[in-house]
Amino acid sequence: MSELTEIEIALNIIKETDEVLDTKELDNEKIAFFREQVRKNVFFLQEELSEQYSEAVTKYAIFPLLAYVDEKIMFRYEQEGNSFNWNLLQQEYYDRKDGGEYVFDIIDSLLSDTIYPQVCYKIIFFILNSDFSGKYYSNIYDSDFLSYKKQINKIISENNSRSLNIIDATKPSPPSRDIKTASYKKYLIGAAIPIVLFGISVFVFSF
Repeated sequence: MSELTEIEIALNIIKETDEVLDTKELDNEKIAFFREQVRKNVFFLQEELSEQYSEAVTKYAIFPLLAYVDEKIMFRYEQEGNSFNWNLLQQEYYDRKDGGEYVFDIIDSLLSDTIYPQVCYKIIFFILNSDFSGKYYSNIYDSDFLSYKKQINKIISENNSRSLNIIDATKPSPPSRDIKTASYKKYLIGAAIPIVLFGISVFVFSF
């Protein structure tokens, strides 16, 4: 499975969560159906990641998604006055109930050594930009919280730049008269990468 497909699965989980939250009246039947859809996506993502990466890396990619879903559903649960039941996905998969704190422990690990697969950083990027706040829910303008977002964005941006350098290294050097054209193409590719990522998210969230 390509990283693009892994990201598509992650975005689909976020999209399905948004859709169920848009439901006017949530009951146990709707929640049960939603949970099963999430579990199917998690299964596919978990299977593919575990074939390529260690158990720790797989957890670093999947746990933040589970914590995101739990946070969103529990916020709705409190607003609805307990009109449905929800058992934490993070507890089902990893026997944890501290997702709001543990996600940021994961981020600390990812930031301390940026050798982890990019899918881990991109999933963190997507949940943070889909309003996951965890332990910062009471103050989303906390300087530490904003710093986490900034650092993750920087890592993704730098990875895009490295990808461009790899593309350039595999191509023969252009004749001197084509240097400006090659530089312009590189600029266009560089601009396209974040647009493509954004486009994927827009496409997924639009349907």
